[in-house]
Amino acid sequence: MQISGRHFISPLAAVLTLTIGLAVAAAINTNFSLFSSSAVVPNKVPVVVRPAENADPPVRQKVEMSCYDLSILPIWHELKNDSSFKERLQFASGLVDCSEMLQVTKTDLNRDGNDEFLVRGKGTAQCGGIGNCGYWIFELKNGVVRKLLEATHQADQYEFGVDEVQKSRAHGYPDILLTDRNGQFVLFFRSYRFDGSQYTESRCMSEVPKSLRDGAGSWEVITCNEFYLRWDSMRRSLYEAGQ
Repeated sequence: MQISGRHFISPLAAVLTLTIGLAVAAAINTNFSLFSSSAVVPNKVPVVVRPAENADPPVRQKVEMSCYDLSILPIWHELKNDSSFKERLQFASGLVDCSEMLQVTKTDLNRDGNDEFLVRGKGTAQCGGIGNCGYWIFELKNGVVRKLLEATHQADQYEFGVDEVQKSRAHGYPDILLTDRNGQFVLFFRSYRFDGSQYTESRCMSEVPKSLRDGAGSWEVITCNEFYLRWDSMRRSLYEAGQ
């Protein structure tokens, strides 16, 4: 039997086809590995560096105080070392003059012939965003300065040095009435009475808005204790509603 050229070429073609197929498969596998290797490398997490994280924080300029105001100088040493005075200065920076952050008036509270110093803070160095400012009363006797009251008073709420001094008295000193705010709508009225050594809070009332059912613009005056009880109750209700 003769073997034709077609029969001889067929096996050879098959071998060539197989060889080419294996080569192509190998090439495809190589290319796939090259292009996909970055997706399968374990434990390679890209690190993103944000410039803000490496930036140096802004440095607040140290507070430097000066005082040449003759109405403040007699009590300046004691006042600048007062804890509440220093606490209010935490947001100030740079050079601050005492006249820019304090207003002072003198009056003889106990009618002994010596004026006491009524001091109220002003400006951003001694007042908060809603107008609550530091307030102090000092006495100066025989060259010795003594603090009689440390409190808070609403800026420009009443005439400073006049309206807070009341007619009622205790141990020879008049009662002091001061106001301060809790937010925009709650106003506190705090009475301070002299106990023989210093002023202490004797009464506190708060003017608060009534509930909406009473109509817009309706207000009521309650004790501060009642206000805090309502405030705590409201906070608990809001907390429980959010659970």
